[in-house]
Amino acid sequence: CPDLNLPAGTRAALSPILRPNPARAETVARAFGHGLDAILQRLWPELRVLCSVTTGSFAATVPRLRALLGPDVSLFSGTYAASEAVIGVQLELDSEHYTLANGSAYFEFVPMADADAAQPTTVGPGDLELGHEYEVVVTTAAGLYRYRLGDVIRVTGRQGSTPRFTFSYRLGTVLDLLGEKTTEAQARQAIFAAAEQSLGSD
Repeated sequence: CPDLNLPAGTRAALSPILRPNPARAETVARAFGHGLDAILQRLWPELRVLCSVTTGSFAATVPRLRALLGPDVSLFSGTYAASEAVIGVQLELDSEHYTLANGSAYFEFVPMADADAAQPTTVGPGDLELGHEYEVVVTTAAGLYRYRLGDVIRVTGRQGSTPRFTFSYRLGTVLDLLGEKTTEAQARQAIFAAAEQSLGSD
């Protein structure tokens, strides 16, 4: 597009390789003509897996993303990682569960009952309890020592002896006006439920 603000060198490099493709343009126009449901599957019929972050704050976008993808395309988050370390890996498609990435760091976990203590107790991966929430603590080869990530996970099972978990929330994103401890995920669920109820009543 001549109105696109590109450096002259970039435009010069792109121009020789850009060619009109009327057949593809017609396919794209036809796909959009049938609405946005499953648009990605109709644009790319061979698409089977989309890699995307699907947990935490990003979970709010998953229902819309699934509608755009269509029923035959899976979502795969791959890894749950921070700049400090890889925390978990996904072993299944269309899953919110991660398996602890043993070896990427030395992991400890603060039980949420002790999270506000000046010197909280920690437990190792072998002592995590099913259904409980913990803050992740890492010691890394890069020099971090017992570094509290502020990420809270919920233990959902084990893969062999390795803990499996879901990401719950980050500390500091919990609404706690009167001791109610409302997480970001709970607030999101309440908003979705209210919106669905409101839209359903019209």
